[in-house]
Amino acid sequence: MNSKIAILVLLNIVAYAGVFLIYFKKEVPESNKRFSYFLLLLAGIFTETLLINLFGAENSNPIIVYASLLLFVLCLALPPSMYLYLVSLVKSDKEESILQNGLKHYAPALVLLFVNTVSYIAMYNLDNQGKNYALMESIRTYANFISLLFIFFGQVIFYIYLSTQLYRKRKVMLMGSQGIVSNNTLTWMRRFLISFSLLIAVLYLVQLSPLTGGKSFFRIMLLTYICFIVYYGNKNHEYVLENIKDETLDEATRERLLRDLKQIMQKEKPFLNNELTIHSLAQQLNTNTKYLSYLINKEFDQNFNSYINTHRIEEAKLIFSGPDSQKYTIEAIAEMIGFKSKSTFNSAFKRYTEMTPSSFRSIKVKELKAGKG
Repeated sequence: MNSKIAILVLLNIVAYAGVFLIYFKKEVPESNKRFSYFLLLLAGIFTETLLINLFGAENSNPIIVYASLLLFVLCLALPPSMYLYLVSLVKSDKEESILQNGLKHYAPALVLLFVNTVSYIAMYNLDNQGKNYALMESIRTYANFISLLFIFFGQVIFYIYLSTQLYRKRKVMLMGSQGIVSNNTLTWMRRFLISFSLLIAVLYLVQLSPLTGGKSFFRIMLLTYICFIVYYGNKNHEYVLENIKDETLDEATRERLLRDLKQIMQKEKPFLNNELTIHSLAQQLNTNTKYLSYLINKEFDQNFNSYINTHRIEEAKLIFSGPDSQKYTIEAIAEMIGFKSKSTFNSAFKRYTEMTPSSFRSIKVKELKAGKG
């Protein structure tokens, strides 16, 4: 077994072991499932590469041929999977909608999968000397060439940019004590993003370099990378679970805090303040942000942003149901209930009620008129 095959075998072992270690835990948050999907894609790429190297790129075996085509598809799926994993680590209401609509990020990969599958089936059933066979081969070749050289590169730039913006935004929120994400998670985000960026940069440098030893160096770096992310990804998972256990409240404290929270939300309505943060609400309750975040998550199955926006939407529904709702514009009502913009209010309202604020108000106005009639 030469060194190239040996490294590819090791890459497969480490990647699949990472999936097993992280996914098959007793407690698996969504972020770790996303991380497992990312590792599974890498494992798939390593497996396809190993098969090609073992049996040869020119092998006519149908399984090897299709495996080589899947390699391009898996590569296109890698950058969006990296981004969606990072989104799941720090998701708020806005990021929740990104995850719910995550399939659209895989559109290039799905299109290429369709092209490769159709061309593969067609070529398998065509005479390899005919014009139709040559046409399908050309379409498949150009589709994969363009995908790997241009679309993949564009995806990498685009998703690294989005991930960097996400990291910076969460870092600012942490510094402002808004309690959306922990410092440990930010540290892992930074490490994950930098290592992924370096890996892709080295990949392109190796492909452009005339040096023959470049590919061997890249394979060693790839093995180092996969060991790094499996180790720290698993460590981050353990930190999350340990952190949750540390934040567990005793029954008396939990009941007291829950009672106080409900009372404040009903009587004082702090959610009407568009500058409300988890830090300021925790101060009102004489507790800390970790306990409050844990309580909201366990009692209401929501994060802080979702919990606050739920109350804001309920307040908006009360206003829309009243006789004076038409006196105010949608934008004015959004500001009254704590939203900083009309667009944010519209998005949140539609997510919670499956209709726009305008549609909801129209229904309530008709109901009021019908009641008077």
